[in-house]
Amino acid sequence: MSLLSHSRTLAPPTAVLAALTVCGLILSSADASDTYFLPAATVGPEYNSNRNMSPDASTAKSVEGYTAIAEAIFGVRTPRSSSELRPRIRYQAFPSYREYNRTEGWLDLNSKFSTERSEFTVIGKYSRQDQFTADFVNVAFDPFDPNPQPTADSGNIKVAETRTLTELRPSFVYRWNATTGVGADFQVQDLRYSAAVALDKQDYDNWQGNLHLVHRVSPQTELSAGGYVGRFETKDGLNKTNSVGALLGLSHNWSKENSSALSLVAERNKAEILAPVPSEETSTDWGVQFSTLRRGEVSRLRFAIGRQLTPSGSGGRASRDEIRAQYDRNLSQRLVFASALRAFQQRALSAKNGNSSSNRDVVAVELSLNWAVTPTWFFSGGYAYNWQDVVSATGSANNNRVFVTFGYRALDSTRRQ
Repeated sequence: MSLLSHSRTLAPPTAVLAALTVCGLILSSADASDTYFLPAATVGPEYNSNRNMSPDASTAKSVEGYTAIAEAIFGVRTPRSSSELRPRIRYQAFPSYREYNRTEGWLDLNSKFSTERSEFTVIGKYSRQDQFTADFVNVAFDPFDPNPQPTADSGNIKVAETRTLTELRPSFVYRWNATTGVGADFQVQDLRYSAAVALDKQDYDNWQGNLHLVHRVSPQTELSAGGYVGRFETKDGLNKTNSVGALLGLSHNWSKENSSALSLVAERNKAEILAPVPSEETSTDWGVQFSTLRRGEVSRLRFAIGRQLTPSGSGGRASRDEIRAQYDRNLSQRLVFASALRAFQQRALSAKNGNSSSNRDVVAVELSLNWAVTPTWFFSGGYAYNWQDVVSATGSANNNRVFVTFGYRALDSTRRQ
């Protein structure tokens, strides 16, 4: 209870060190391990019709530039555990608009350990990203963490502003027999902006702890039910929101390669707001999420739809009604077609927050073709479309992006595509 009683979450370096320490403890307990190193790098030019997402056509900026990404996966596998660490660095340059030139970095951890009756998982994330780029949402699912907690930003782009996010998500399940068990999840987030603007973007700490029972209805179907508590607080203390909720989940494995999951959430929020006028507000909110994964011989489909309740960089909690889909198909042994769609409607939960800039509608689409020149070298090209409507702006804005990429990816026999 002492951890939950803190009003602030772990500072970024502490959270990262904690994640790495847990990973090290898991690895040190293994008798035999298989280690691997998978580097990858891409570089290529791109064109944007409205890179600054301006709703005013007279101030829209069409730019040409290039992007370079370098990353690697350090992995260790044992009969009972698997741990992967992925550092990434990204550089973008636009010669005609140097204010858009940025270098960004990420560090991701995914570690799992299991025994005959228990499963322990840790996901850790640290990123320092340009806010200007972060507002162009990632359309495709990240195979390293396909079900992340979304971060609700305002969509009001500020040039030369960075966003630093630290997140740690440990989870534990213990089964006292073949069908029944208990699980616990904990999530802690620390979000910081380099130039926070009052009532626009706010630094915040957010944590949530879940406790639930799990019951295996059949070899393919599992049911879970429980509750959680959480707290959201801006760094300046203008918004403190306490949450209590109940959750119900159902998962089903149709086959070894195909699965679906459904979750329902009912949440009671109490927000203490100090500006512009001190006030309190309580609300009852709900969430529902359905996701499915299907793998065929030549195609892969991942789909998710629903409403999530999420912390917001606008200084409060928000709801996000979202649909995501990704479909990849092998047209030949060397040619792959990839498509992704992401659309959401985001709304602030607190009407008295004094900040409606988190109210945002977004549609993003990306299409690409990937040709394997060799087993490790590839060439790809594609088109992406972004549209958004921010309530605090004067209208909607859209951007068309055309890109070409040349890259290297190490042969990977340990991870599924």
